[in-house]
Amino acid sequence: MAADIVSAIKDGSFPDSEEILSSDIKTSAIPPLLEQIRLAKDDLRKSVSAISKDQAEDVNGWISQAKKVQQDIVRCKEDYRYIVQEHARIEALRSARQDARSKVSLLQDEISFNETLEQQVVLIANTSASLNKADADISQAQLTQAAKALPDIETTIQSIQSDQARSLLSQTHRDLVQHLAQELQSVFYSLCSINRTTDAVDLAIYPHLEHDQNVSSFSLADILIALESIGAFDDIRHQFTKRLDSLLLPHFFRHSRSHITGTTTTGHALRLFLSPTVPSALDQVNTIKDLLHFVHENTPAKLQTSLVSHIAAQIIPRLIVHWLDASIPLALDELKDIQLLQNTVQDFATWLRGVGVAEADKLDAWVSDILKTWLNKRRATSLDTVRKSLKIATGSTRQVQRLERQTVVVESSKPDIAPSVDDNWAEDWDEADSQKPGDVVKHPEVTEEDGSDAWGFDADDHESDAQASTNSKSEADDNDADAWGWGDDESVANNTLPNRDTPHNLNGKLDTQPKEQDITLTEEYIITDIPDYILEQIGKDMADSHTLQTFPQSYFNTSTSPAAGMQTLPSLVLAMFRATATDRYTTSTTLSRMNLYNDTLYLAQKLSEHAHNSPSSLQADIDILSKFARQTYTAELTTQRTILHDLLDNAQGFVSCTVDPYLTQCETAISSTTDYLRTLHAQWSQVLSPSHLAQSIGNLVSSIMSKMIKDIEDMEDIQESESRKLLQFMQQVSKLEDLFLAPHPTAVMQSQQEEKGEQPSISTIALHAPSYLRFQYLEQILDGSLVDIKYLWTDAGLSLEFSAEEVVDLIEALFAESTHRRSAIQVIKSSSGGARRHKNG
Repeated sequence: MAADIVSAIKDGSFPDSEEILSSDIKTSAIPPLLEQIRLAKDDLRKSVSAISKDQAEDVNGWISQAKKVQQDIVRCKEDYRYIVQEHARIEALRSARQDARSKVSLLQDEISFNETLEQQVVLIANTSASLNKADADISQAQLTQAAKALPDIETTIQSIQSDQARSLLSQTHRDLVQHLAQELQSVFYSLCSINRTTDAVDLAIYPHLEHDQNVSSFSLADILIALESIGAFDDIRHQFTKRLDSLLLPHFFRHSRSHITGTTTTGHALRLFLSPTVPSALDQVNTIKDLLHFVHENTPAKLQTSLVSHIAAQIIPRLIVHWLDASIPLALDELKDIQLLQNTVQDFATWLRGVGVAEADKLDAWVSDILKTWLNKRRATSLDTVRKSLKIATGSTRQVQRLERQTVVVESSKPDIAPSVDDNWAEDWDEADSQKPGDVVKHPEVTEEDGSDAWGFDADDHESDAQASTNSKSEADDNDADAWGWGDDESVANNTLPNRDTPHNLNGKLDTQPKEQDITLTEEYIITDIPDYILEQIGKDMADSHTLQTFPQSYFNTSTSPAAGMQTLPSLVLAMFRATATDRYTTSTTLSRMNLYNDTLYLAQKLSEHAHNSPSSLQADIDILSKFARQTYTAELTTQRTILHDLLDNAQGFVSCTVDPYLTQCETAISSTTDYLRTLHAQWSQVLSPSHLAQSIGNLVSSIMSKMIKDIEDMEDIQESESRKLLQFMQQVSKLEDLFLAPHPTAVMQSQQEEKGEQPSISTIALHAPSYLRFQYLEQILDGSLVDIKYLWTDAGLSLEFSAEEVVDLIEALFAESTHRRSAIQVIKSSSGGARRHKNG
């Protein structure tokens, strides 16, 4: 272990033996260990001594080298002190050199300043002298020389370094420029002057002007160059053109108090004469041409183009709007008179293009679009006619008559008897209801007592005017509310009787062979004076369109004829009428939508008479006009139907209709509704034809009846007293059938044989009110017994108007539970296969 410890001490390492590290060193082991260490130390000392002896010579060499190094160090220190001393001496020399350089620079700056000062003084003196010279030139009227010098003087002033001197000289320069500009302006206005008196405008442009003292003469071109050199050219040009505009241009407005009616040129002066007389467009073109030609010939090139272009830019648009467009006549026979003006404008545009004026294109465009402009004026006039017609029309009405002749085939059961109304008329009301407003039954011949021919329309139609028979077909999906048409309820009394000499069977047998009979249907209705204005304008437009088609193509000086454009004017007139008429009629105190309906149909039918002489587009306009009439009628019916329903809604479904206050409400609702409908009938009877009146009122009556039927069907329990009261209400409404009275068919013959006595009449309400039969059946249900209801269902046609479910619900609401009620319900349910004919009104 001692050997291991000594070995570790020699190596300078730590023992790595686990045995040594974990062993215990006893006290007795320490002396031997120390001895071993001492012996190892002695061995090491001996080894060092042996090695030292071998290297003794090298050590002496090292010592000798060390001494040399010390000597070198001493020598280096001495060199260092020398270098430091030399550096100090060099720095002293460098400082002396810098000081000398500064003194030299200072002397150079002083010399340069003195030179610059001398130059600036001389420059200031020369500039001041130049300014004085310019001032003297201005004073001596040497304006162009001063104008040439002042820009150079301004450049020189900008090179002066002294702010104070530059400021003073600049102010002097500005004063001189301003003074010179005033002098040049004075000379300019002496050369170019414009003045206005009460009777003329004088414009003078002189090329030269002699000075008053004959010191020098001025050229307008030199004056303009001088003004441009001092930067005053644009200002003087603006002032001159502004003065020109204020004194000259107002007289080119058409509505000016005075106009230029002529010109005279004397040398370099132009006089434009003023007069209240309005000149023609041709005179205005010549006046403007003289003005621009004078300006172009007498102004220098520097001002020439800009001044001519400015005047043209201001005057040409006014010429086109106020004179050329206004000169285009509306009358077709006067259109040829514009040819001279057209050629003059074309020549004027050519001259303007030659002098470089852009407004020449506007004149060329006017010449090429002259027919388009004419059409636009005709279009505006036509539309304005509609507007004025609706405004100035008095709304006075007149009666016109429509005659319709048709050949019908009838099967006569008696000889020599006029066709009578079929006893089974109720079976045909569906067919009558299928027509729309404005629909016309197609007949072989329709004749109107109307004196209009060609496109004249005879605006002064009298009461003998008749409504045309042709109208466009209505759309299949139009509202059922407007389902009516001409001829559905023509007065039978007006029918022409068949020939009484018709042969029949002499053996007493009835002649049942079909016979053709000619009948004439007449009907009168009311129109206002508004359609006359519209037809008159359309007639003028279409007549001019036909006339244009006869003109040779060379007449128009264009590739297309304006006839096609003229053919569109009726469409525009009718469109304008449709757009504005509703407001005119609905805001009037005397007119209504029904007046508009009649007037619109009258327009459509009048136009249809002349459709063969009109463009194909007019037929489409007629169709649109007819549709507009139907829409107007539908809108009016919708409005009135809403009012009637609102009045009837006050009954609140007839609930508790036997006790107050509900009884009073129901009575008031029924009376208000019927009274309002009678008032409406009285108003419309003054406007609509009998057939139209019956159809429209019938539609409203049907609507009332349908609502009452629905309200009663919605009642779950109807007491006997309520049933009687409901029956009274329905009977009150049924009295409206007196609004549909018409002569009895058999009265036709009697009316020709007897002039005295009342003619029998029948009510045609069932033809015009689809809900009328349902309403009558409901009255009988409310008033009848179970036996009566069963009879109505099985034998009297109730099943055609009501479904089994509806009748059962009514029975359950009217009658208490019993064997008889169950039996009646069973009978109705067992025979509920009948077809219903009812259509809601």
